[in-house]
Amino acid sequence: MPASSGRDAAVDAGHRVYFTTAAELAAKCHKAALEGRWSSIMRFFAGPRLLVIDELGYLPLAGDGASALFQVINQRDLKSSTILTTNVGIAKAHMFRRTCARQRRNLTGSGVRPAPPPCSRGIQS
Repeated sequence: MPASSGRDAAVDAGHRVYFTTAAELAAKCHKAALEGRWSSIMRFFAGPRLLVIDELGYLPLAGDGASALFQVINQRDLKSSTILTTNVGIAKAHMFRRTCARQRRNLTGSGVRPAPPPCSRGIQS
């Protein structure tokens, strides 16, 4: 429900929105990597103002699929909005945060997330 209302509000405001499942995103990234189109698929997923990724945790993702998901989310961080929906209970949500920190460490050498820049409108997150 929140994903559809967020998507509808973004569309009504005239923003580009893309909706996909986590498994579909992983499959598209995997195919693009095999075809040598990795940078173009990353640009594709970076393009929309809002990206809605549905069914996170519904189907298990292979290691490369999880890595692709992380890279898409990481490249959008601080630039665009992303909505993740899942059927995983709140008790297991901490596992996603630990997985992201581990992936960040693997990619950047540091598990620490950089502080976001101050908002130009004076709104603090």
